[in-house]
Amino acid sequence: MHGLNRLITDLVELTWPAARWASLSLAFGCFASHSPGQQGLGKVPGFATDTALFATVVRSLPNAAEGPIRVDPRPLRASRNVFTPGALGAVFSKKEANQKPLADVSDALLEGRRHVLRRLSVRETNAVSDDQCPGNLILPEIPVDRSKCPRDGPFRSVAVALPRSSEDSLTNPGRISQAPVIIRVSIRSMTAHGGSTNVSDYYVERASAEKWAVKKVVFVRMIE
Repeated sequence: MHGLNRLITDLVELTWPAARWASLSLAFGCFASHSPGQQGLGKVPGFATDTALFATVVRSLPNAAEGPIRVDPRPLRASRNVFTPGALGAVFSKKEANQKPLADVSDALLEGRRHVLRRLSVRETNAVSDDQCPGNLILPEIPVDRSKCPRDGPFRSVAVALPRSSEDSLTNPGRISQAPVIIRVSIRSMTAHGGSTNVSDYYVERASAEKWAVKKVVFVRMIE
């Protein structure tokens, strides 16, 4: 486990040359493909690539008056029709209403994301539970269940999807692809009285053979 954490630490710091990226992606890609519960993961990036992309997105999350971020390491599925980690966004995705928002991924991929959060001193959260905090537009005097709203101060609950789009830019570390990787990010700003969710797509490109960078953030929708 110590060796695994050392590898993840290097990925978070994004200092590895392309050759080591390629070998690590291949090794963990093979590991993930043989892990239980991996049905339908043919387009999921390797462990190393997801760790680097996840770190890039989390580092780029903006500071806001709504409070600090807390991130659920479990990824949303790589779909333009997934908006939130819970049932809140289902009304906007009729095409996939019967599919769960969270992706089935390997333990190695989840541990990679958790290590990123520890290295960046970001608290984990359960974004599915946070999604059950009612919307801000509901008046405080209306009797609704606010037990899932924070009691220890406001914060922003974040869910980061698996990447979608350009397969080449995910699987070929030696080539700087011009096609961006798109990562859906759901940020629910929560108080004791309710919450609202900002859904955006983060366009991430290879800055070099070793690094990724967020090029732009495109607003998708607001969900109260």
